[in-house]
Amino acid sequence: MINKTMLIIDDHKDFRGMLRWFIENRVKDIEIKEAATGEEGVDMAIAEKPDISLIDIRLPGIDGIETAKQIKQRVPESQIITMSMFKQSSVESLIAQQVVIFLNKETIDSELIPLLYKLFNENKT
Repeated sequence: MINKTMLIIDDHKDFRGMLRWFIENRVKDIEIKEAATGEEGVDMAIAEKPDISLIDIRLPGIDGIETAKQIKQRVPESQIITMSMFKQSSVESLIAQQVVIFLNKETIDSELIPLLYKLFNENKT
């Protein structure tokens, strides 16, 4: 039975596929959807209401910061994780407002899975 849902929003198809494989092989009972643009991600988040939205900051069209804001406004129960190869300075105000959590793409392999379990466990209450 699937009891966790996640949306990955990244414009690089191969990276999305790698992330999906990485997560599905470490987290049980998860359904993962994918979007390639911010606009597509917002629409999908509204329709699917994922527990967690994992969003790249650099996206074509609306960027990941605006995507995160729109998802949080429309699906407030969705936890937002932003990711980038760059420093978190571009999302510091959203981090301070507790709208998003930031992960550097270089640390995804060591930090993402523990963070997902933490967020899924927090959402049980």
